[in-house]
Amino acid sequence: NSVPKINNSQSNSFHNSFHSSENYIYKNLDDNFYIIEETYPKLFFIKDYLQNLNWSINKETKSYKDYIIKSAYCEFNGYKILAWYNEDISIPTGPKYLGGLPGIILIVEMEHIKTGEKTQILAEKISFSNTNKIIKPNNFKENKAISKEKYDEILKKHIQKENDFFNISVDK
Repeated sequence: NSVPKINNSQSNSFHNSFHSSENYIYKNLDDNFYIIEETYPKLFFIKDYLQNLNWSINKETKSYKDYIIKSAYCEFNGYKILAWYNEDISIPTGPKYLGGLPGIILIVEMEHIKTGEKTQILAEKISFSNTNKIIKPNNFKENKAISKEKYDEILKKHIQKENDFFNISVDK
């Protein structure tokens, strides 16, 4: 009983962007990178490479916003991820760093493996426009972008300073 796997080496001439109340993300599937806007502890633009996720395709389907969607599962970065994608829109992308399926991801259900914390992301609207314009975050400067590792280091130091200031002890 073999589970189908996805070939993430397919060529895709596509750029896309997502926006939420949390942050902005721009993906370049041609060059396999993303740029995300983070606003804590201040405004940062993080540029990193898209990961090839090891998706297992499930047979389960359901309907969402007039689309038939299929499910796929993977574990990545400490999360169990169930993604629901639509093959009729054959763009291999989705919210956050997710992608690599044979269609656009419309629903994501994530569970943190250690804490059990659950997150769900739903596509609210899908629209298409005939434009070749590439939309990047406002005030973005390529030479000011930092790596995900550098951002994590800055964030860790900032949180430690806050904890020290408020005299909060964190178990290590």
